[in-house]
Amino acid sequence: MSAPAGPWYLQIAPGQVFGPVDLATLQSWAEEGRVGPTHRVSADRRQWAPAPQVPELGMEWEVCVPGAPPMGPYHIRALRDGVLDGVLTWATPLKNVRTKAASTVRAESTAIFGDAAAVERLRADLAEVREAAAAAQ
Repeated sequence: MSAPAGPWYLQIAPGQVFGPVDLATLQSWAEEGRVGPTHRVSADRRQWAPAPQVPELGMEWEVCVPGAPPMGPYHIRALRDGVLDGVLTWATPLKNVRTKAASTVRAESTAIFGDAAAVERLRADLAEVREAAAAAQ
């Protein structure tokens, strides 16, 4: 499905539709994790497609936790909250469904957080939190 500029509609459940919005807004929603792998999008509210099938949304990363089915695909930046909440660790395996490349949160951290400086600040903050938690025990 090729993505027109808009208007776009996002269906998160039957009867729950958001929009109209332009493509840039829909892309930012995907980056924020507000567009999920089971959501559907439409440019005309008649033909709906799974959001991950719209290449412009960049929803091409699965989270591959051992012993569980893959979760996703999500936009790489949508993984940010999972890392910050501690649900995803630096070692969490990822897979790009478009290229089939295997990776980890650590390897993709710059893409997830936007720049190397932000990643280094986050790593330092997480180390401090871990040290404080260990000292409190």
